[in-house]
Amino acid sequence: MTRMAPQPIRMSEQLDRGGAAGTPRERQDSWQVSKAALPDRCTIQTRTLAADTFGSQVETWTSTYPAVACRLMGASAGFGGERIFAARLINQADYLLVVAYEQSLSVTDRIANVTGPDGAIRDAGPFEILAVGKALSERAATQAMLRRVT
Repeated sequence: MTRMAPQPIRMSEQLDRGGAAGTPRERQDSWQVSKAALPDRCTIQTRTLAADTFGSQVETWTSTYPAVACRLMGASAGFGGERIFAARLINQADYLLVVAYEQSLSVTDRIANVTGPDGAIRDAGPFEILAVGKALSERAATQAMLRRVT
């Protein structure tokens, strides 16, 4: 008896079942489609601590990831107020930021300026990252709840 090789499951079929996206090629194609839906650009900054002349720790921010494709949505899109996101209670989130799934993003980072497709500053930061959720990982997106730093 001859055994047939298993056929790969198409990404859409796998997603309908609530599973991971299909083959590596299908995931790559999904990331490319997702990037087209991210018209804005932002700068992700990472925090470093350095000692000043008196030995005290001073916080500085370095623009680690400039010009990251993203989509910034304001509280008017229904994301403001207190809510549970990524299994955390989030207070007063002002914005929702969406970036590609493979982009490094952490609650220890912050977002600097966000520019629109025309390159003009759309919203000058900085923004604190309250929570990061990869709930849409099969759909090639990472979401972050933001609050403006005052």
